Amino acid sequence: MWEMLHPVESLAGADALPVADATVQLWHDLQPEYETMHANSGALPNECIFITMNEFLSDQWSGCHVVPTYDAHLRRADHRDAYRFHRKVLQTLQQRARGRRWVLKAPSHLGQLRALFAVYPEARIVHIHRDPLRCLPSALSLMGTLKWMRCEAVDLGPAIAGLPRGYAAMFRHEIEQRAVGALPDAQFCDVRYADLMRDPVGTVEALYERLGLALGEAARRAMIEHLARRPRGAHGAHRYGLDEFGLDPAALREAFRFYTARFDVPEEA
Repeated sequence: MWEMLHPVESLAGADALPVADATVQLWHDLQPEYETMHANSGALPNECIFITMNEFLSDQWSGCHVVPTYDAHLRRADHRDAYRFHRKVLQTLQQRARGRRWVLKAPSHLGQLRALFAVYPEARIVHIHRDPLRCLPSALSLMGTLKWMRCEAVDLGPAIAGLPRGYAAMFRHEIEQRAVGALPDAQFCDVRYADLMRDPVGTVEALYERLGLALGEAARRAMIEHLARRPRGAHGAHRYGLDEFGLDPAALREAFRFYTARFDVPEEA
C-alpha cells in the first residue's frame, strides 16, 4: 500500500510506510467495522484501484463517494490510459525491487479486461469464482461502509438495484468474449472459491502447475505459516445477508444460473 501511495519516495529509498499506515488507521478509526471486511496497513498488499485513481478512472472514487455523474463517466470511459499509467508506476517500483513477475489483484479488472490486455498482452488472469448470492451482499456491505466513512447519510438504493445487473452483465461479457477469442481464453485460470477455502495450499499448487510455474518448498511453508497467523475472522466476523438489502434469492439464483453453471460454482448456504 505504501508503495502505491508513494511510488517516487519508494524509488528514492524514503520510508513512507508510517505515513501510509497513518492514512489507513484514520479510516479504521472512522469505521472500525472496516477491519472485519478487509485487512489493511501500509505494509500489506492492496488493490490496483489505488494506482488508477491517479488517472481518475478507478472504482476507488465511485466506491467511496456518491457522485452519479462520475459513475456514468467511469462506465463510458476508455480505461487504457489508466492501465498505461499503472504500468509506469510498476516500472518505477521495479527499478528498486526487481523480480520475475508481478502479482496484482483487483476485482475491478474484470470489467476492463480488453483495456488490461491492450496494455499487458502477456497477462494471466486468475478468476476466483464464488456464489454470487454471497458476493453481492458482501460487496454492498463494503460499499456502504466505505461511503459511511465519508458521508453522514448514504442511500444504497441505486447500488442495490444496479449491482446485480452489473455483475451479471460483466460475467456474461467475459464468458462471451472468451468464447469468441476477443479475450485470450488460454490466459485465464478459473479457480473455485470453495476449493480455495477447502484446500488453499493444494489449490494454489494446482494453479502454479497450470501457469507452468514451480511452487517451491519455501513458498509452501510461507503459505502454511500465513494461514496459521491470519485465520479468517481475526478482526471479527463480517456479517451480511441478502435479506438486509431486500434482494430476492430465488430471482438472483436464476439470473446467475448461466454463470454458476459455466464455472461449476457450488451454492453456499
